[in-house]
Amino acid sequence: MTLDLTPALLDAALKGTAVLVLACALAPLLRRAAAAARHLLWTAALVGILALPALGLLLPRWHVHLPAFDTTAGHAEEAAPAAGAEGGGVLLHARHVLDAPLPRPKAVLIASRVPPPPAAFRPGEPPPPPHTPEEAAPEHHAAVPWPAIAWATGAGLSLAWLGLSFVSLWVLRRSCRPVGDGPTVALLGELAALLGVRRRVCLLTSDRRAVPMTWGVFRPVVLLPANADGWSAERLRLVLLHELGHVQRGDCLTQLLGHLARALYWFHPLAWLAVARLHAEQEAACDDVVLRHGAAAADYAEHLLAVTAQLPPGFFASPVALGMARADDLRRRLVALLDAGRDRRPVRRRGALLAAIAALGLLPLAAVGFGAAAVAPPPEEKAAQAKDNDKGAPKPLKRLDEVRKKLREFYVKPPDEKQLTRDAIRGMVKGLNDRFSEYLTPDELTQVEQQFRGSLTGIGVQLRVADAGITVMTALEGSPALEAGLRPGDLVESIDGKATAGLTMQEVVKRILGPAGEVVKLRVVHADGVVEEMPIKRARITIRTAEGFRRGDDDRWRFLLDDRHKVGYLRITQFTGQTAGEVREALLALKKDGLKGLLLDLRSCPGGLLQQAIKVCALFLKDGTILTTRGPRKEEQSWKADGKDYLGDFPLVVLLNGETASAAEIVAGALRDRDRAVLLGTRSYGKGSVQAVLKLDEGGALK
Repeated sequence: MTLDLTPALLDAALKGTAVLVLACALAPLLRRAAAAARHLLWTAALVGILALPALGLLLPRWHVHLPAFDTTAGHAEEAAPAAGAEGGGVLLHARHVLDAPLPRPKAVLIASRVPPPPAAFRPGEPPPPPHTPEEAAPEHHAAVPWPAIAWATGAGLSLAWLGLSFVSLWVLRRSCRPVGDGPTVALLGELAALLGVRRRVCLLTSDRRAVPMTWGVFRPVVLLPANADGWSAERLRLVLLHELGHVQRGDCLTQLLGHLARALYWFHPLAWLAVARLHAEQEAACDDVVLRHGAAAADYAEHLLAVTAQLPPGFFASPVALGMARADDLRRRLVALLDAGRDRRPVRRRGALLAAIAALGLLPLAAVGFGAAAVAPPPEEKAAQAKDNDKGAPKPLKRLDEVRKKLREFYVKPPDEKQLTRDAIRGMVKGLNDRFSEYLTPDELTQVEQQFRGSLTGIGVQLRVADAGITVMTALEGSPALEAGLRPGDLVESIDGKATAGLTMQEVVKRILGPAGEVVKLRVVHADGVVEEMPIKRARITIRTAEGFRRGDDDRWRFLLDDRHKVGYLRITQFTGQTAGEVREALLALKKDGLKGLLLDLRSCPGGLLQQAIKVCALFLKDGTILTTRGPRKEEQSWKADGKDYLGDFPLVVLLNGETASAAEIVAGALRDRDRAVLLGTRSYGKGSVQAVLKLDEGGALK
């Protein structure tokens, strides 16, 4: 799903235009007012358009739809159809194992973010082609969000330029020399006390700048050119008064906010105009500071001309610093200086209060959400849509899209679009009424694939949902769960102090999992009734799926159960990508020891990869059919043994229990159907279907 920023950009542009147009309309009315008042106007306008998007997220929205603006392309991808999976039952040649199965709780391996379903997977198998046009999913092409791309490019370039300006100031400061104790520093302290500037001001000098500069929001810096040593005391006093005026008024902060606003509204010409006027009024307001403290207008104008005359033609003015203007930009400023009728007063408290009250007008503007109404389709397109609706094909998708739009428009807060999509897909899969089919998010799919490769991160325990609650089936070999003392039948009451009652298996898995090295605390009730708090450190686990009867002194599995009668024992915990190879390796070792019979233990094996189950069967079967699948939308498919991997016709007993499921049932059923093994134990889980993982184009999969 592509995020469409076009409505948000339209909303911001319209609101920003309203604020800037209002500022432009008020500016002429303040022509005879003090420069500080006009500066406050432009500051409020720029800060307002910068704050409007944030206020819009915090305040309840009142939506206003604008006519005749086509937004359908921007939302086409949000109504993408859900991929369909083939349905129907699948028959197995395992009739003795699957006869009249009873429903059983599903086993889950807690070593990844999602529980491994008891399924025989065929990863990567493509979905069947549709047989009729009605079955074909309509093709949707995501619209390219060109307005959002253009805006992001412009904003990124503007912010990059702003960042380079900070870098240039950092480089400049490294080349500057601090002004030591002397008359200049004393004069700076005297003038700062006169203006009420309490912050410590750093005074520097440099031969790389020809005019004074000021920058710094938290630590103000005043830079004087190297030739300032030759200035008269009066000129030095006037220049320092002007630069300290910037510090007193906080002009560096307003300058930075103005440039941030222009970066976000770089496409708006009024934003550029507002920043230019802001800078001009900053300089004029600081000129008024100088004149209010006893300077003669004509003398100050003369000094100002003399200082700015030193500027080179290609002078670069950093946008995050305040420097004297170029000489060719001084005409209007000098006229204002020599105008005796100008108001030089600063903004008083009453004026600031009125400005704050006026700023409250931004709240209702921020609460308005401007959007575009979709353009009505042409008559022929409308007729085609009506025809399609009569057929009934697009109605479900249209209904889903309508619900989604209503939620986005009328719900009390903006819904999480990604969560809505995930829940909608899960709802469709749930409608199949098949407990084995589910939707996997991209993260869950990754964890499932990692699990069946045999390498996991977790505590290494198989759990199931039983009547009593979350119960331990078994702890994996060499796992943190086994070392901590978790045993089959243990009841997990709480995880990190939070009860597990009423939680789904996925919720339990999510709480137990976490980064390797961190500790999860389980409150466990053991089979003997003892309650224990068990801190277990998560770790990386390599799963070996073929286990023996006991370990030898070298910590390797011993598969020979009875040395005298040469009876072997082999347990398969699940079917991962390495299972067939591990089983083959164990059988070859047993044959070297003179194997005369084998116990194949499939108890509590939840299943796994289909192809691995087929390969394991091929080790025991010389020929014949291993498995046949049938379904209403797929031709019958069979797997047969060809004798290439056959390892001999020794006596074989397969052990089963109620948790033997899926791929393990395929192995047991095939060996029983070919009269190759005797089944011993209790009725198995009873999952008579083979599943496929169908990956989705935009991530995740359907199982």
